[in-house]
Amino acid sequence: MGIPLKEYKLQFGDREWQCDYTATFFERGIGLLGRKSYPHNRIMVIPKCGSVHTWFMRFPIDIVFLDKCGKVLRIEYNVAPWRMLFGGRGAATTLEAAASSGAESAFAGIRVGDTLTLVK
Repeated sequence: MGIPLKEYKLQFGDREWQCDYTATFFERGIGLLGRKSYPHNRIMVIPKCGSVHTWFMRFPIDIVFLDKCGKVLRIEYNVAPWRMLFGGRGAATTLEAAASSGAESAFAGIRVGDTLTLVK
């Protein structure tokens, strides 16, 4: 369930995803923590975030780190609970989604260097 978040869309070419945008410090700190699951067709957007941890998570997640212009810097799939990841130099926004394999992943087809656009 979690706290209610602002809804955005993330676009890449002709693809589009529904997103939950964490606008406040509290929302960014909570992210997906405490949830038993998260819809496979949604993405959690965490701005002002260049690193994440999966401590206390109940399920594995897929993670994408973006720079301030939306360029993909790093992608990690199937990150288990109790891990810590850094997006690297210039990471400004983190995207999280429930882990899925192959073409079912929310981030399937996205590559390092691609540019994603966030739309209200």
